[in-house]
Amino acid sequence: MKITKCPERTAHRDIAGLAAMGAIAKVTGTATRNVRYEIALVSMRQALDRSGVSDQAQALFEASGAQGALYPANPAIRYDGPVIATNEQHAIQQVASRTFVAHPIQTRGSDRVAAITANF
Repeated sequence: MKITKCPERTAHRDIAGLAAMGAIAKVTGTATRNVRYEIALVSMRQALDRSGVSDQAQALFEASGAQGALYPANPAIRYDGPVIATNEQHAIQQVASRTFVAHPIQTRGSDRVAAITANF
């Protein structure tokens, strides 16, 4: 690509990735060499739905009364902060001011509370 001086394969892969995530959308009526894209504007609720936060985790977050943004937890990251709400499927943890992550809980019975404490 002439503007960015990156390999054409890299540009195509990056554009395909952005389109798959819904960050950009192909302009209707454009194709092949003349294809154009536009930035996809979405509501905050749509962005949360695409982010991987389940409806149950979102409902638990809203019921907790916390204000801020909720994101899905990355299992490869260890988060610090208080757990503000739990149910049988999720734990909501505050990781920064007005920033929360939703952890899925995959344990059963009395092991649930110990697993929440150990994993966060």
